[in-house]
Amino acid sequence: MKSYLYILGAMMALMASCSKEDPIQVQVDDTRYYFEPRPERTDDEALLRRAFYDRYDIHLLFSDTLRHDSICPDFNGDTHYFTERIDMYYSIGNYSAGSTDNTYKLLTTMEQKYKATKYLEEQIQPHFSEHMRPFSWLLVNEIAERTSSYAKWTYPYAITGERCIAIALSTFFKLTPARIPTFTQQVLNIIAVKMAKNNSKALEDFYEVSRKYYRQQFAESSIAADENTRILREAGFFSKGKDSFGSAANGLYPDNDTDVADYVRLTIANTAEAIRSQYADYPLILLKDSIIRNILVERGFIYNPEVPKDLVSDKFNR
Repeated sequence: MKSYLYILGAMMALMASCSKEDPIQVQVDDTRYYFEPRPERTDDEALLRRAFYDRYDIHLLFSDTLRHDSICPDFNGDTHYFTERIDMYYSIGNYSAGSTDNTYKLLTTMEQKYKATKYLEEQIQPHFSEHMRPFSWLLVNEIAERTSSYAKWTYPYAITGERCIAIALSTFFKLTPARIPTFTQQVLNIIAVKMAKNNSKALEDFYEVSRKYYRQQFAESSIAADENTRILREAGFFSKGKDSFGSAANGLYPDNDTDVADYVRLTIANTAEAIRSQYADYPLILLKDSIIRNILVERGFIYNPEVPKDLVSDKFNR
């Protein structure tokens, strides 16, 4: 009994001493700061990134590494680091990172970074309204991506994620001025397709037009090419479907993802008037083009933007 009373008294004393301590202070890790240059940095890249954020309220990145902080030394005296990189495939509520992997080759000179920023300001960013612009842009030389450890690497011009849009510019640096618009269309296609697919409810109207055809066979693969194209156009399609080996083949309608991507490319590369003239004999094409255009406009895509006059890159480029 005495032992029990002693233990109870000790517990009460401990509780009393704890109650006298200061309340626990919650430390909030605001990850926005990892998208900014460290305060002590005064180099040209840091100045450019800060000016870009001040002008557009968007973070400008030239590396996918957000932080590389020392944690503690091990028993050998070697320092351990915590490294955080941008996960382009992260989405809110997604508990699995998935199997897609990507790497980047970075821009190496300030001349490249100025030129890349100027291109972004003039050719890409003006196509998106302020409420649809990304949290951050990542400008790199090359993007390599693969869907699994067994898949081949591909090299897209852009990747769109929830926190960032990455653009690969190695091709851009080699282009003549006359070829830049084609490159720009390819970059915009990738970003706009993701914008359209993020609005799944609005896309239902688009899918409904050709829903009964998706992935269906309409003829033998030996069908003549002209006849195959005519049937596809009448059903509202541009691409052939894929056979069991994953190769495009006559006699097959495409899937809905291919269908959306085709129409995004169509609307970005052509005016509505040009499409109405060229495809006047195919009412389903005109209808689906109109639906996709409306979806993109509602999402914040701007077809004929005005380029801002006070570019950040012009102020810093020497």
